Amino acid sequence: MSDHGVLAQLIGGPVGPELVTVLAGLGPVSRRTVDNAGVPEVIPDATDQVLVAQAWQRVSAWVDSRLNDAVLAIAGSRIGPEDED
Repeated sequence: MSDHGVLAQLIGGPVGPELVTVLAGLGPVSRRTVDNAGVPEVIPDATDQVLVAQAWQRVSAWVDSRLNDAVLAIAGSRIGPEDED
């Protein structure tokens, strides 16, 4: 995943449907290539895999936040000191 546009989206882009689409398009990687020195390497490399995992974590937090908003809308969004147990 040497495409700088994809890496920029994974690292600093906004979280939302666009990021989910990018991540879903990456899919699992099982192919291997050989670099110029003849060393086998997996694409994407470990660093890229970490970036992908971090991006999925950001998406997960975003989804949790949206779910919480939906639940609060159902329950009533006015939660104050008098509503606490």
